[in-house]
Amino acid sequence: MVSWNGDSAYTARAVRDLGEVEQLASCLLPAAGISAPPVPENIVAFCDSGRPVKIYRRPLGAMHGLLEPSPEGWLIIVNERLPRGAQRFSIAHEGFHLLQRSRGLLCDGPHEYQEWLADGFAARLLMPRRWLTEISARRVDLGMLAYIFRVSRRAMERRLGELALHPGG
Repeated sequence: MVSWNGDSAYTARAVRDLGEVEQLASCLLPAAGISAPPVPENIVAFCDSGRPVKIYRRPLGAMHGLLEPSPEGWLIIVNERLPRGAQRFSIAHEGFHLLQRSRGLLCDGPHEYQEWLADGFAARLLMPRRWLTEISARRVDLGMLAYIFRVSRRAMERRLGELALHPGG
């Protein structure tokens, strides 16, 4: 059962909100013409069709990424010191915040809950259920799955756990 932060009061809401997050992620893929992994980083441009999105890599200390409005559109700044898979996850995470700002989506709840939903969105966008189910059925191991989807082993392990899938058979 999905829960947020171990708080059972949020469990029903978390299940509902993650369902909406999965729907959002699954709608972006065909809109961007993407039908197989890996999902390109620039998919975040489809999170706001009215304003351009630019991605920059900079040192950010302990932060993984951030979203900033600019006169020309949006800036997603990701920590250049993170491994590439973690950078991609952070970009997708910030894409969720972009959806929230540009479309006024799922904006209630504590900050930590919004961050949790953004992580859920990133996982569902970069590792869609259908693709992961199909590819993991081929007895592909965890490292190869992470490589195919261009995410960290840790992100892949978590997503497989959510879906109760077992890599390698």
